[in-house]
Amino acid sequence: MPDLKQPTPRRFSDDPTGFEQYVVSALRVVSQRMERAVNV
Repeated sequence: MPDLKQPTPRRFSDDPTGFEQYVVSALRVVSQRMERAVNV
């Protein structure tokens, strides 16, 4: 388990909403790729 007190990577801004947006965008890309694989 990483220590939460350690500084987070720059792409994970201190703003939690920014982190949520990054996760949501990543999930969307993964879901789209899975849908394409299923359709093919």
